[in-house]
Amino acid sequence: MEKLKARNGLAYSVNLVFLVPMNENEFQKFNVLFGNLVNFVEKINDEGIIVHFTLNINEELSKFGEFKDVPSKTEIKNYIPLIKDSEVFLNSDINFLIKTIELYRIKENFNKNLDVSLIKYLEEKIKKSIDNPYIQIRNLKIIP
Repeated sequence: MEKLKARNGLAYSVNLVFLVPMNENEFQKFNVLFGNLVNFVEKINDEGIIVHFTLNINEELSKFGEFKDVPSKTEIKNYIPLIKDSEVFLNSDINFLIKTIELYRIKENFNKNLDVSLIKYLEEKIKKSIDNPYIQIRNLKIIP
């Protein structure tokens, strides 16, 4: 993973982190169905389980040119619609997961399976996390 470099000499890396809160039942179903298909990190807290999907967007941001200074989270937020249409996002685990869940839900509806409501709810939660990712700017270093 190559870091980005601003004109002021700082090197940095930018990730989009998609956070999906789940309760224990949702996470068990999610893990059984999709746990081996995508890379994610789960963290347990008082409210339940939060599943993290991390997407490094350095490659996409570098296409927009060099920033004078390290961009703020607000500046990066302006680029998110463009990033969602990029190959980086379209080939990401979170996008693959959304498409897989949608196909699974269609298949289960066709088979008249009654367990589709939980899958639909998970799909909505994941789509909601895509609309509001956490922006993480890391590894600020001065490059001589």
